[in-house]
Amino acid sequence: MTTVEHSNLERYQSKLDQLAKFLQAHWDVINVCMVDFITRDVFATVLCESDRRELAALSENDLKNLPADFVQKPTREEGGDCSAHDKLPKFIADIQAHTLESLGVIAEGETYMRSLGLVDNVSLFEHFDRIMGDKKMHEVLRLSQVIGQLAQNLDLQCLADIGSGKGYLSSILAAFYEFQILAIDAKAGNTSGAEKRDRNLERKWDALLRRAKIRSEGEAPPMRSKRWKKHLLKKAESDNLEADEMNPSSSLTQPETSRLQHVTQFVDTTTDLSNMFAEKFGESSTSRFGLIGLHTCGGLASHSLRVFVAKEDCPLLVNVGCCYHHLDEEFYRNEHLTDEENDGCHQNATFPLSSTLRSMNFQLGRNARMVAAQPMDRMASHRELPTPSLLWRAVLQSLLLESHPNLGFQDQQVGRIAKKSKTFPHYARAAWEKLALGPFKWTDEEMEKIFEAEQRKFGHGLNAFYQYRSLFSPLIEGLILLDRLVFLLEQPDVTEASLVKLFDPVISPRCFALIAKKAESNKQKQI
Repeated sequence: MTTVEHSNLERYQSKLDQLAKFLQAHWDVINVCMVDFITRDVFATVLCESDRRELAALSENDLKNLPADFVQKPTREEGGDCSAHDKLPKFIADIQAHTLESLGVIAEGETYMRSLGLVDNVSLFEHFDRIMGDKKMHEVLRLSQVIGQLAQNLDLQCLADIGSGKGYLSSILAAFYEFQILAIDAKAGNTSGAEKRDRNLERKWDALLRRAKIRSEGEAPPMRSKRWKKHLLKKAESDNLEADEMNPSSSLTQPETSRLQHVTQFVDTTTDLSNMFAEKFGESSTSRFGLIGLHTCGGLASHSLRVFVAKEDCPLLVNVGCCYHHLDEEFYRNEHLTDEENDGCHQNATFPLSSTLRSMNFQLGRNARMVAAQPMDRMASHRELPTPSLLWRAVLQSLLLESHPNLGFQDQQVGRIAKKSKTFPHYARAAWEKLALGPFKWTDEEMEKIFEAEQRKFGHGLNAFYQYRSLFSPLIEGLILLDRLVFLLEQPDVTEASLVKLFDPVISPRCFALIAKKAESNKQKQI
């Protein structure tokens, strides 16, 4: 399955409803703030008796392996004897049954790329020097190939990169596929940084191409210096290279500014993107364009979907979202915000989008959206328990409320001071000083004794609950993404849409691309 058509809309609405009701049944679990673990006695008051019993029985090693057991789903055939998966508590199987994979609502990346004819296609970009981090190289390589093929299939020449950030995706699409790219970001600092990076890339482009071409031929390029010129001349003499081999940029053009324009602007449904293309590219641009985004933050992904639906001249959407904690929910009321602040969130809501969840007045909650950002596959790969600072903060909260019971929520925010603290007493003193709470009345020895007592009482339960709650992260992310997919399919002009697991989730935890196509009028096709 690579695409979802309108004939399957009811099935996907049913899956979304099923997932939403499962998360509603566990709302108290996914909305726990770990800071309150001790003060609310979370392990005893939030979990049902059977879950408490099963979690308490797990060893420290079992807890480390819990995400891996959840993700890998081993079978008897793999291990011979009864596998760890067979021994997992029933609640884990219940959670597994509600992942996007189990619900059957996603396309695997290799399957989708094969449908586009991209499986055996090796881009010269794969042989480039690391002009960006390994994670970003992985993302840009995969996504640029998919966008390039989809845009070419639709005969698109223009692409708008919403929330373009440092412009990595835009620069590669402009260089390798020769699209006209509008890289749009609301932050001026991102725009100026991306423009500077593009200028640097232009200066190094010929050398980068030459080195990539050498690697593609199975050879190792020389150290980056004047030696590459001697290497190229020697190879030319022995192999009688053609002119385009001596100058790779003759067949792969430089990322010139004429094809990549950076703009600082917030984009919504009222933004005239076609006019922006005309202003930046003149007569060479067309009115038709695709809308793309790599890790568009928070509500910007939702705005991108709305822009795609609203613009008749935009037949393609490719979007990878992130930062779910920055979404504004229509039906959630944050107890720590004022009525005016909550009303502002509701009026500018970016979740939910689909009629399915909106008809339920569905709410996730901020803590649940924070859980959605946890990198489950990376946790499974690393097999580690949470850092000690998680328990430090919970113990500190107990001390704060004991000594200052009327302390307001905003006055309890200690920030990221744990990284600079080697011990709990050091951490507690730093927090006290930051919050300006007056004299610190405990000695280091007293602090150590308090922490050791709390660790004996709550340590295992905190680790067990944290690992258990983390299992819901792919479900919460899945609900947000499935809500967006169903929203698109509810639109009459959207002909097909897909949720594609495009990236390796260990390398790039936000690995899902939402891809959609829209019907065009004959007038738009002819423009």
